[in-house]
Amino acid sequence: MRLSTLLLISTFLGACSSDSAPVFTDVNTAIDQADSAKSAGDTDLAKAGYEYARDNGDGDSRADALMGLFELGCAGADDDMAFANFETLASSHADKLTQAELKRMVDLCVTSATVETGDSIIDYAMQAFPEMKDDLTNPAAAIEKIRTEGPGADLSGLGYAGD
Repeated sequence: MRLSTLLLISTFLGACSSDSAPVFTDVNTAIDQADSAKSAGDTDLAKAGYEYARDNGDGDSRADALMGLFELGCAGADDDMAFANFETLASSHADKLTQAELKRMVDLCVTSATVETGDSIIDYAMQAFPEMKDDLTNPAAAIEKIRTEGPGADLSGLGYAGD
């Protein structure tokens, strides 16, 4: 009797857990669902969708998925996650890292206090686009201030409102 009860409970719990796991079958749909989930604050679903697209996509869809994972890393102040996805973007999708995109990415690092990733993006940008030096002065100063004063540093004097 006990064994049959345990099997019944195990079957029920297994069915419940598999129903809650997202199932993706299309890269573009996974990215769309991940984007919507990220906007809604559902980081688990967003991460699952982006990871599916990263692992199963190619070209632009893979780059979009990596960017989504980078943004999730920043949103969660997960420097390791942001860094890993930036590094993959830089090595396999450098054409997507325009001056404007790099500036946007480093600003995300400043606002999320992902300091190591911000440093890497600034280094990358300076090598790829030396003419960006003036555009990176304030983000570099903000990252240094965060490094010395902590994530709550007042960055309003550097153009980061609300800090």
